[in-house]
Amino acid sequence: MTQPCRLEYRGFHQLELVRHGGAEIRIGGRLRALQEPPPNVASRPPVDTVQYVYARWDERRERVKLSASTTGHETLEGEEVMRGDPAALLVGMGRPYESRPRHYHWADRPEHRTLILSRHNRKRIEWQRRLRADAAVSPGEWSEVSPDFAVSFLVWGEEEAHLEIEGRVRSDAASPLLLGVGLDGAPPESADDEITPQEASSQAFSLKFERRFSRDEEGFHTLSLFGKTEDAPWALLGGAALRYSTLG
Repeated sequence: MTQPCRLEYRGFHQLELVRHGGAEIRIGGRLRALQEPPPNVASRPPVDTVQYVYARWDERRERVKLSASTTGHETLEGEEVMRGDPAALLVGMGRPYESRPRHYHWADRPEHRTLILSRHNRKRIEWQRRLRADAAVSPGEWSEVSPDFAVSFLVWGEEEAHLEIEGRVRSDAASPLLLGVGLDGAPPESADDEITPQEASSQAFSLKFERRFSRDEEGFHTLSLFGKTEDAPWALLGGAALRYSTLG
């Protein structure tokens, strides 16, 4: 069910539920006015944990109130509500982090904003990063190429994440370079691209990866580029680009 609201980032410690195409949202089967200024998450949730953001109606103050909880959600009469509490409407998801002891943020850098999602009227998320210096893929088993080529994010169930990686590689190796995308630190089951050695000093490659997450996989994940070769190192040249996108 679509609701006329959107969870928005409004600063290091603040998420707000803003109006989006209407002034009333349905909570517990009844239409409630979404006030101005918007309600916000005021509590300090535990860092590095997935927090579901819920909206409730405060009868005493006659206003919508937000709270963050690790309790998951369930479908009730076509709406997503807190498991065991139909009066709490699911409006978003976030994963705050700690920059120093007792100082948390919802987000303050572009890559951290992949860790805030609205349940309703979602925005498309697009984020990119460049490889700052050459990275080496040494002979042996699958290994992560570089921290620059990893992205952490939240995703709703039944949603797709898209990853595109473009760059150039160079090697004097006789064996090919295998490239693949691993999920949550685990190496890929098979290569997404294979680059065969050539006489040229360097050669371009383009890798595209898509993955649809099931409802059971909803939450926090990391995608990262892995490489594998046999007899000599390959260099992934600085300036290569990683682009991540999802509906949000």
